[in-house]
Amino acid sequence: MTNLQNGIYSASLSVLNDDLSLNDEQTVLHAEKLISQGCAGAILAGTTGMSAYLSIREKMNLIERASKRSKNQSMIIGPGTNSLLDTVKLINFAKSKGLSKFLCQPCSYGWPSIKNKNEAIYSYFSELVKRIGSCEIILYNFPKLAGVDFSVEIVEKLVKNYKDIFVGLKDSGSDDLYKKIKIENFKVFVGSEKRLLSSLKEGCSGLISATIQFPEQIFLAKKVFEEGKDSEHNEQLVKVRSVFDSFNLIEGLHTLYAQKNPIYKNILPPLRLLNEKDKTILFGELEKLNFNIAA
Repeated sequence: MTNLQNGIYSASLSVLNDDLSLNDEQTVLHAEKLISQGCAGAILAGTTGMSAYLSIREKMNLIERASKRSKNQSMIIGPGTNSLLDTVKLINFAKSKGLSKFLCQPCSYGWPSIKNKNEAIYSYFSELVKRIGSCEIILYNFPKLAGVDFSVEIVEKLVKNYKDIFVGLKDSGSDDLYKKIKIENFKVFVGSEKRLLSSLKEGCSGLISATIQFPEQIFLAKKVFEEGKDSEHNEQLVKVRSVFDSFNLIEGLHTLYAQKNPIYKNILPPLRLLNEKDKTILFGELEKLNFNIAA
């Protein structure tokens, strides 16, 4: 039985030094702040944390740093690498440091030419399990990033054959997979505030979102999670998310955070801060919603 909680999770930002190396201390502090503000947990070095652009050594330093903190069991590691062997290395290192929860997707390469995608996905994850042993994995369905969708059949097969390892799924796909997964004791999270309310009606477990980076969004999302269809907060929650969806999420989030702390101006190419025109639009739309930019 997993000890993964239902609730609201942040896909936390990574903080970089001026030389664009990862500042693991500030990255962990950022995640801890979100947890202290009410998140059930935070994803470290996930998609929002620019995981694909970080080196293996930087991720290992981040894992080392996170493992020593009091909130370490609320942190979920996103290996974020196309290499099976690098993913194995990161997971086994994290396990040696007492961290056991991971958000994993299949490698994002070559899928258009692979005919039996279900078989290929199963092959990838079964080989991963063979090399890492016991831990808890949340499957990450993000076809725009990975190039392949999970199917109900492959999720059911993985859970059946590795029951205590594959404990949940984050659905950032476009075909509402979260509505179709009905597996006992298996947690399903959606990847956008726009789907939170509908997912709760389907019996899902909560939200893992890039835009859960601010006290206001955490408060609103928790209220919707707790109150369900009766919540008066869902409209505002969705409107704020919709504003950010007009831009690259990582660029928009770093641009906003940089207004208070210039260290967030550091972002890895090809990502960039928003130009002045887009920045003005972003801030203007948020102000219309009475979103507290200064906070």
